[in-house]
Amino acid sequence: MVEFVMKNGSITNEQCRELTKVSKATATRDLADLVEKRVLDQKGKSKKTSYYTLVSHNES
Repeated sequence: MVEFVMKNGSITNEQCRELTKVSKATATRDLADLVEKRVLDQKGKSKKTSYYTLVSHNES
């Protein structure tokens, strides 16, 4: 997923599911885990508009 974001700039839950062949719930948990680990940053808070980008190392 991280490699996908590096190449494409962002990822959605749907793209994560297509890429990893997992359920929506698993994709949500995987993305949330990467947000918690400060690898990805969630943009947008609604289910339909959420996407994830790499955390900028310049942000504190």
